[in-house]
Amino acid sequence: MNKKDYIDKLYACVEDIELRALTARKIAEILNTSPMAFYKHFENKQDLLASLAKRGFEKLKAELFTHLPNSSKPVTKKNIKKAIRVYYEFGMNNPNQYRLMCTDFIPNIRDFEEMSVTADELMDFFVDM
Repeated sequence: MNKKDYIDKLYACVEDIELRALTARKIAEILNTSPMAFYKHFENKQDLLASLAKRGFEKLKAELFTHLPNSSKPVTKKNIKKAIRVYYEFGMNNPNQYRLMCTDFIPNIRDFEEMSVTADELMDFFVDM
């Protein structure tokens, strides 16, 4: 199983996982692998959580682009309301994912460059509206 497979499979069940209690042993149980296999792809739990958060930022960005393509300019009150609604619904429909992206699961987002870049791209969507 490669790193992408780990992320894909764990992301698919992120809403069913108690993220604070996630351990290499629990990951192995979920993915039917050995606990040590986890360390072939991730430095530690934070590295994995950052990868899952990155996937969430990508998903939210895709949903925003689906509902508000870049051609939505000029900015209107209607478009701003749409963007807020998409963001809100994402959080309500994906509460664990939202917590992972927007709370203290990742104390310093800048420590994880790929996730940081993806989060910045999402924020650019709002800034560029």
